[in-house]
Amino acid sequence: MTIKELSKLAGVSTATISNVINDKRSAVSDETRQRVLDIIKETGYVPNGIAKSLRMQCSNKIGVITEDIAHFHVGEIVAEINRYAKQEGYYVILNDLCQYNSNPDTIAIHNAIDLLLKEKVEGIIYIAWQDRNMKDLIKPLDIPLVYAYCVSENDERSWVNYDNVSSMEEIMDRVFALKHRKIALLRGGDEACYPSNVRYQVYLRKLKEQQIPFREEYVKTGSWLFDDGRVFYRELMSLQEPPTMIVSLNDEMAAGVIAESMNTDRKILDEISVIGYNGFGYCRFLYPTLATVGIPLTQIGYEAAKQLIDEIQDKNYDHRQIVLPCIFQAGDSMKKNRFV
Repeated sequence: MTIKELSKLAGVSTATISNVINDKRSAVSDETRQRVLDIIKETGYVPNGIAKSLRMQCSNKIGVITEDIAHFHVGEIVAEINRYAKQEGYYVILNDLCQYNSNPDTIAIHNAIDLLLKEKVEGIIYIAWQDRNMKDLIKPLDIPLVYAYCVSENDERSWVNYDNVSSMEEIMDRVFALKHRKIALLRGGDEACYPSNVRYQVYLRKLKEQQIPFREEYVKTGSWLFDDGRVFYRELMSLQEPPTMIVSLNDEMAAGVIAESMNTDRKILDEISVIGYNGFGYCRFLYPTLATVGIPLTQIGYEAAKQLIDEIQDKNYDHRQIVLPCIFQAGDSMKKNRFV
C-alpha cells in the first residue's frame, strides 16, 4: 500500500498522513490523527523511509558528535536534539569521541565526521565537553554543521552557547547587594579552561568596579571536584581574615564547601555564604540549599537542532550565533553579610 492509497482510505491529504507518521501533532487535529492511526493499524501500513529518501534525494538523518557523552551537560542536550529531530521527521546518529580534555584529537574528530558522511547524514551537530572557542578545528564540509555548548569565532558556522559573562556578572552583583566584600573564588581547570578564565576575568573586573582590593589568598584553583571544595573551605577558614562569601564556579565544589562546614564549624548556616554554578538538581536537597546558576541545556539542544534542520531545508538560511541567558536559582546558602 502506498501513502496515496492510505490518504484515500482516510479521506485526508498525503501531507496529513505524513504529519501523522512524523508525529507533528500541531499540524493535525486529535480526531484526524486517531482516524489515520486506526487505518494504519488496520491495513498494516509501514512507511517506506528508504524509498522516500531516494525520491527526495535525502536521508532524513542528522549526525551528532559528542566529545564526552558522560559529561554532566551532554545527555540533556542530546535528548532535546533527538526529540526535536524526531518531531521534524529526522533520525539521529550519535558518535562519541570519549575525549575529556581541552585539546581533542583532530584526527579522531575528522574520522567521526567521515563515518557520519558515509551514513549520508544531511547535517552534523558538534557538542563540546567545554564551552570554548573551536576556531578552525573542523574542516569545511558540504553539509551544515552547528556547534553546541561552544563557539566558533573563526568561521561562519552557526553555534549555540550560554552566556558566561552576564551570568557571572549577575552572581557578583547579587553578592555585592548582600553587602559582601570579602569574596573568595573557587576555580577549576588549567590555563586553557575557557569558562573558568572568562568568569575569573569578570570576578576581577567587578571587584575593581566596587573598589574592592584583590586578595590572591581568596582564589583557589582545583579540578572541579567535591573534595576540592572541602579542602578549599578549610584553607579559607584558616586565614586571618576569612571570606564571608565563597563563589564556586561549579556546584560540586560548592557542595564540598557546604559538607565541610556542616561537619566542622557549621558557619555556613550563619557566617559564610556560598553560591555554585551549573544548576544541578541536587542543589535543592543540600542543607542548606545551594544557590546556583542554571545552564539552559535543553534550550541549547533545541536551538542547535532547529538551526541545523533549518539550514538543511533551506541552503540560504542565515547562519546564527545564539547566546542563551542562564537562570539564577535561589538557595539558603546565600544570605546578607551579618558583619556589616
